[in-house]
Amino acid sequence: MFKGLIENYIQYLTPQLMEKYALQNGIILTPQEAKDAVDFIKQNYTVVLYQYSYPVIVEL
Repeated sequence: MFKGLIENYIQYLTPQLMEKYALQNGIILTPQEAKDAVDFIKQNYTVVLYQYSYPVIVEL
C-alpha cells in the first residue's frame, strides 16, 4: 500500500512543484536543476524504498 501511495504521488511531481518545494525550504533551483531532480526521483525512488524495511518506512 505504501509503495502505491508513493507511486501515485510521484506521477504528479513536476519541475515546477520541485522548484516551489525547494523555495519553501530556502533552496533556489534553476529550471534545469528542478527537472534533473524530478527525473532522478522518478528513476530511482524504488531503490530508496527497498533499502528500508517496511516498519521503518511506516514510521517515516
